[in-house]
Amino acid sequence: MRVDATQPAAWRQPNNPSQLIQRAQQSIQRMQIQEQVSKKVWEMKAADVLTFETEQLRYLLREYGVPTRRRESKIDMIDKVLPMLDETQRRLILIRRAVEEEDYAMAGVLAAGTSRRGRLCEELVEAVAQERYGDAAKIQVEMEVQTMGRADITQDPGSYDPFLDAD
Repeated sequence: MRVDATQPAAWRQPNNPSQLIQRAQQSIQRMQIQEQVSKKVWEMKAADVLTFETEQLRYLLREYGVPTRRRESKIDMIDKVLPMLDETQRRLILIRRAVEEEDYAMAGVLAAGTSRRGRLCEELVEAVAQERYGDAAKIQVEMEVQTMGRADITQDPGSYDPFLDAD
């Protein structure tokens, strides 16, 4: 059995065999969470974030120095992750949340405010789904140009000085 070496020495030295087994199980669970949350936040898809369990979200936030409370709900933790996500993925989560709350006006406003990069991402997914791989390759190149020209993909367009973007 392996016990997590990143824990304090007192935690790694159990008082009895059952405590040793419990600590080993906790270590295994922690390693599994680390494996599942191995991507950088801004590289994650909306679907990934929405399927994370509470402990995975807590671990992710802890890795980026964001404090959490044990009583915090999954929605509260997703709200803390949102600013670190790519703006297209953040917008997808917000649109989904607005639709679930039946706030269709807000969903419409969010959908209408999609950036050029976000529209290209949607077009790319659609082209691949329709097996138009030539078009998908062209869209991918244009999307990469849009991404490389951005100062920070986690920021919404217009929320920062446009002179920071590459020409």
